[in-house]
Amino acid sequence: MYANGSKVANLLAFPGGMGSNDGAATLNVPTGRYDLAINPNGEAKKSILKVANAIFVANNNYLVAVVGTKDAPQVVTVATNR
Repeated sequence: MYANGSKVANLLAFPGGMGSNDGAATLNVPTGRYDLAINPNGEAKKSILKVANAIFVANNNYLVAVVGTKDAPQVVTVATNR
């Protein structure tokens, strides 16, 4: 996964897609706007899903999930206060 062009998470997969990898990562990011991109196998130039201007605010936890299939991905974002 990339945020504003920089890789922030690596080796994520659909559950069962990479052995015991459950497709989860925990990140701490500063408050701001981010352009997110999900790329297959870490390929920087080939996105399967993009989210422009995702806003992350201090003192919130966010679940950002890519659901569906590789051919028809969708993003779900849920925010909760700490």
